[in-house]
Amino acid sequence: MTHPFAAVLPAAGRGTRFGSEDKLLMNLCGKPLLWWTISVFGESPRISWVVVPVPPARLHKFKGLVASWEFEKYVQVIPGGAYRHLSVLEGLKVLPEETRWVAIHDADRPLLTPELLESVLDAAERVNAVIPAVPIKDTVKRVDLQERINETLPRGDLRAAQTPQVFELKFLRSALEALDPNEIPTDEASILEKIVATHAVAGSYENLKITTPEDLEYARWILAKRLDRRLEKGLRIGIGYDSHRIAEGRPLYLGGVQIPWDKGLVGHSDGDVLLHAVIDALLGASGGMDMGHHFPDTDPAYAGIRSTELFQRAWKDLKKEGYRLNNLDSVILAQEPKLAPHIQEIRQSLAALLEVSPNLIAVKAKTGEEMDSVGRGEGMAAHVAVTLVAGSY
Repeated sequence: MTHPFAAVLPAAGRGTRFGSEDKLLMNLCGKPLLWWTISVFGESPRISWVVVPVPPARLHKFKGLVASWEFEKYVQVIPGGAYRHLSVLEGLKVLPEETRWVAIHDADRPLLTPELLESVLDAAERVNAVIPAVPIKDTVKRVDLQERINETLPRGDLRAAQTPQVFELKFLRSALEALDPNEIPTDEASILEKIVATHAVAGSYENLKITTPEDLEYARWILAKRLDRRLEKGLRIGIGYDSHRIAEGRPLYLGGVQIPWDKGLVGHSDGDVLLHAVIDALLGASGGMDMGHHFPDTDPAYAGIRSTELFQRAWKDLKKEGYRLNNLDSVILAQEPKLAPHIQEIRQSLAALLEVSPNLIAVKAKTGEEMDSVGRGEGMAAHVAVTLVAGSY
């Protein structure tokens, strides 16, 4: 497995301005604040590794908590440093060698959306260093030690920097290692911008950093509004079913994965019975017509087509309507071949197609116990249930 993108979430701060060292564990709409922060990276199919530097004295506590949250993706909790940049440097030390880019994100910035994360990652692939930022709304004054105003700064070209800040790992590591020990940077971009072109992309005013108790109250309001918007369309439930006959000399595809076997499934397309049931379930959840309506087997354009292509067409339309997967459960009915060795690969394939973490996908296989057409080895079938939600948190 390659690890082009990784994330480091510095969480070793003392919470002085907030007034509590337990800031990251404060309740935010039913979950600890830190849970929300990690979950966005944990569910991103492009982030392969997540590191969370925490206060060394509380390492055991945070390790236990993060483990109890059971993220599908490995989240490595490590002791942080005395300052933010030292925590980041410790995080870089444990990243896989294959890592090319690293996203540094404030652990106390829990309202990052998948869309903003994707925007920053996309930009990072085009440039060496990128940060999200928003225009300054207020007029900014410079004051002296006596709080006397010395200057009004031009607001037009000012931006408030946010995270995640994404850098090519080699540049960030060398910059941090070469940093003057007396210099305490407030973010990583302030180091990199001196030595490499650093770009800004549009951030979000809702991508809030929790610094004070008032910030937490505002974050609760924002997140509650997001949850309400998701429920406006409601949780949509869909079920799908498909079956195909078995024939000699055909390739066997299940969930987009080719299964080694001397037989396969008969179909106008590639006969991927599981993916066909998935498509029907998704279309049903959105209130649409079934797969046969969208991709009729009387149309020669679909003869021999891979079901993954049919899926991508259907899923693209559903995403345009604002839907995303909440979870998927499936059962494949097949007397043979043995599917247990392939279940995880099928699960990973479906997760990649649906752009979600594999922990939202369940794939099971059952035989027909030699009692019906499946049991007699005449065909295969698949049952799928999905839930869809509108938008993202």
